[in-house]
Amino acid sequence: MADGRAELALTHSVAARWAHDGTVSFKTKQENIRGIVGEMDTYYMAIVVTKKSGLTSIEQIKEKKFPLRLMTVPVGGNGELGARHILEAYGMSYEMLKSWGGAITHTSRTAITDALRDGHADAHIHIVTPGHPALSEITLTTDVRFLPLKPEVIDTLSGKYGYSKIAIPANTFKRQESDVPTVGSPTVLIASKQLPNEVTYWIAKVVSENKAKLVQAHAGLKDFNPQEAWKKEKIWVDLHPGAVQYYKERGWIK
Repeated sequence: MADGRAELALTHSVAARWAHDGTVSFKTKQENIRGIVGEMDTYYMAIVVTKKSGLTSIEQIKEKKFPLRLMTVPVGGNGELGARHILEAYGMSYEMLKSWGGAITHTSRTAITDALRDGHADAHIHIVTPGHPALSEITLTTDVRFLPLKPEVIDTLSGKYGYSKIAIPANTFKRQESDVPTVGSPTVLIASKQLPNEVTYWIAKVVSENKAKLVQAHAGLKDFNPQEAWKKEKIWVDLHPGAVQYYKERGWIK
């Protein structure tokens, strides 16, 4: 989108913030992007460990210098970046885990599922939505425990990187019997600032006024609230003028 090869994109809200600020995955601010619709669904950073590992908190990893065998998706994906950010917030890094005898593996979801089930890994960190197929399979085939984030860590991740404060509701996944405090990053719809105002106006209108049809097509959009979709903390980039026009007409932006 920055160099004009795309005009619309769906991405996670944290990635939109990093692009806007020129941090994490971006060396410079991405001046060409604008927001249309924010917080369209729900995504959680899930931290799961095998019960066989004996771990009951993230703090224990550092306290015990536990030789954690951690698996993530390939480097650069939001799930992998989230794993790094969570470790950092607890005063750890990939290098520290390796120095304690642990291992970090970045691979496919299928390989992660197999490794946890077969006892070749202890932990997996990834960004997931309710019903996420890979994590659902993991919880069905492996005896795992969901680890919560401490309130101060949630505050750090929210303030520094733009993650939303959220909890995975009890029983969202098998073997997850209570709410799990964590952070998240919903899907946002962004556009090139060169896209005509009338186009982004109609995109904002059609998306906002057809929630029922969207949910029918994709159940993950059931929590989408069009009246909140324009807010900065929901989308992190400046709104496209066409979207602003629509939200003002609805009375949602005063």
